[in-house]
Amino acid sequence: MTVHDPLLGRVLKDQYRLDAVLGRGAMGIVYRGTQLDLGKPIAVKVLLQSSYADPDARARFRREATLASKLNHPGIGQVFDFGLEGETPFLVMEYVEGKELSEVLAEEGALAPSRALVIMRQLASVLQEAQRNQLVHRDLKPSNIRLMRYTRTGPIFLKVLDFGIAKQVGGTDGKLTATGAIIGTPLYMSPEQAGLDVKQIDCRADQYAAGVIFFELLTGHPPFMAESMHALLMHHVSRPPPPLPSHLPKALRDVVMRMLAKQPDQRFADPGALDEALARCEEVCAGLPALGSGGGAAADSSGSLVKILGALGLSLLLGTALLMAFRAQRSTASPATDSTLTTQSRPPVTLPKGSSSPTDAAAVAPPAAPTTAPSTPAPPTRQRPVPVKPRKPPPAAATSPKPPAASPPPSGPKPPNRALDKDHELYQVPVLH
Repeated sequence: MTVHDPLLGRVLKDQYRLDAVLGRGAMGIVYRGTQLDLGKPIAVKVLLQSSYADPDARARFRREATLASKLNHPGIGQVFDFGLEGETPFLVMEYVEGKELSEVLAEEGALAPSRALVIMRQLASVLQEAQRNQLVHRDLKPSNIRLMRYTRTGPIFLKVLDFGIAKQVGGTDGKLTATGAIIGTPLYMSPEQAGLDVKQIDCRADQYAAGVIFFELLTGHPPFMAESMHALLMHHVSRPPPPLPSHLPKALRDVVMRMLAKQPDQRFADPGALDEALARCEEVCAGLPALGSGGGAAADSSGSLVKILGALGLSLLLGTALLMAFRAQRSTASPATDSTLTTQSRPPVTLPKGSSSPTDAAAVAPPAAPTTAPSTPAPPTRQRPVPVKPRKPPPAAATSPKPPAASPPPSGPKPPNRALDKDHELYQVPVLH
């Protein structure tokens, strides 16, 4: 159900028409409007009447709005005009097109440290301009930082909005805060603002809020969160910030922790000193990826691909190692078998005169001398050839004539089987006694 806004279409001070709602916050409502005499788009912030209820607060609002309109910096959304429409205070500001830093954090999560540094150095430059004019923003937060023509990999140009509720440093009329009203957003509020210590609120309060934003840019979430505003404020006042991830360079972590110090005098003395410390971190942060907690899909898919390729590579290495071990085992066993066969093979035999085959020489040839002499002489051994039973010849055909009866074998060594020699060479294995 759409709630009708009674201010839509209304013209303030006869020249600023309210066309559409851009956003709502604790301090008021921001409208997109038109400056009628110039036809120029503008942004108009209508503040809650309860925020400036007494006459002293209204006088302070006019003075601080006048100071904010004098800020001249490319990173600051300019304040053109201010006034009261009846009992309603409003500010007329530059209309800045772009994407809020809060939207970028919601879509991308943590940013790469190098891109976070670009944002913080531009923010430090804005705070230097505010310090020169003795102003404290008091409500720095991602939704008050607009990134113009933003892309994930393109250059970054920012503008800080809403300097209209700034506090003048050294002002004597801090009655609004002193009466118990809290100016700012609890997630990004400095301890001195949360503790209502008005006298300590200076440019270092904005530095603390910038430190909270810096922490969120690097991790994807602010350092302190709680279920109630009171608990959250107490975290800012008394609880130390959680450590940043250890993969971030120590120099960068030290800068963030110093910005988040509870006591203002423990932070950087001014925005210029902060910018110098940030510049020293640029070299060590170049090329570092974003943390990836809630980051873009490209970073997540890239990480998954690396894990898959790593697992495949490990499997390939294990398979190769097992195959090499198996081949080594086989090559170790093969030479042993070959050497055994070689030692059992018969050395070449020289036939004595009158022998017609190696078998004749086997009966009379002396055993071969060993190829390698033993270290100690061994006693002579007598070797005797072991006869090998000849293969039985195939039966003669029925038509073959019966061979004549063989004459009784002569005494002495058994004659060799010539029929066996025709098919196979007979090896005699010497036997040691």
